[in-house]
Amino acid sequence: MSVDERAVAEPQLAPDVLVVAPAPAVIALPGARTLANAGATVMTVAAAAGFSAISLFRYVHFGANGFDLGIQDQTVWGYSRLEVIANTVLGVPNLLGDHFNPILMVLAPFYWLWPSAATLLVAQAVLLAVAGIPIYLWAVQRIGHVAGLAFLGSYLLFWGVLAGVVFDFHHVVFAVPAISTALYATLNKRAAARCRDACGRGRAVSALDVPVARQRTSKRRAPGAREPPS
Repeated sequence: MSVDERAVAEPQLAPDVLVVAPAPAVIALPGARTLANAGATVMTVAAAAGFSAISLFRYVHFGANGFDLGIQDQTVWGYSRLEVIANTVLGVPNLLGDHFNPILMVLAPFYWLWPSAATLLVAQAVLLAVAGIPIYLWAVQRIGHVAGLAFLGSYLLFWGVLAGVVFDFHHVVFAVPAISTALYATLNKRAAARCRDACGRGRAVSALDVPVARQRTSKRRAPGAREPPS
């Protein structure tokens, strides 16, 4: 093929035409928020597993006591059979008469799967671990993802939390995630986290404000002015 024939066969581009090669495929890396949330999840799960291992190690090696693990275990065992039994550790006919803690009934279904005092120890470990999630969320909103992970780690390694891990189960552990969640909601001024009773009172006050405001408006209206239709 001659030079002229090759020039006719090959496509000719104008000088002002810019040919752009296709860009190579780019793998999108997860953002800082995704990585931080994944790290917080791993830390929480690892803490729950670690707390459970410590508590179960003490329990298996006869480090547990009747106060308070035996007291709570006997009561929850009765709840799992839909009974309110006498507590032989305290010597009372009903534990609710000594400590009013109906929150323990929440743990009764787990005794259907694992009727052991170890169930309470694992539940305590999980409750202590998940209580750090609201702390992490609050710190992320205020001072960033890295600081949020640092706050979560400082909570999980706090001596007060670890002291609860090495102590036998107590129903007060339910207050830990409840308090952290309440503080998170309060600091963020989340109206949805308010109790139903408070919301009901607010609606009642708002309903009373309408006639009161209307009455004040009518009193301030100039004499002879017609009242607007309601």
